[in-house]
Amino acid sequence: MTTDDTPAAVVAALQRRWIFEWDRREGDPAFDFEANLAGYYDLDSDDVILFDDFDPQRRVLRSASEYGKVFAPAFTQLRTAEHAIERAPDVIVSGDLAATQMVFIARLTAADGSIMGTRAINSQIWRSGDDGRWRIVRDHTSVEQIPAGEAEHAMRTLPRS
Repeated sequence: MTTDDTPAAVVAALQRRWIFEWDRREGDPAFDFEANLAGYYDLDSDDVILFDDFDPQRRVLRSASEYGKVFAPAFTQLRTAEHAIERAPDVIVSGDLAATQMVFIARLTAADGSIMGTRAINSQIWRSGDDGRWRIVRDHTSVEQIPAGEAEHAMRTLPRS
């Protein structure tokens, strides 16, 4: 068996893994952004820009640490968070930069048991560092709420890994 180890395939696989790092199961400990996701981001760069309109304050964040501080509390409060990929990552690579875009569905269960469904378009820029590892330096996620039943259907029918 051969594997596709082209930069585009590597970055596509990273983006797929990245979204599933946000998943939470009932009873999980507090969401730990650093442990789960810090390795996907360029932590040393001063040119990181991250935006996710799921943030009620719609902040533009300039570091992965700031991003984690915004989203870790929200994910800790969830009973469950499940994701499925509706459209697999599209990737363009040029030199040490890669641009990706994918669409994912989330089913988020609040502590009170209420379920929210969302569809998100996620665009990222990845940069290959001196160590050869690809890391996120730009992220823009646009989210729309969808009916809970549509999110339920996505969890049963779309790729979840």
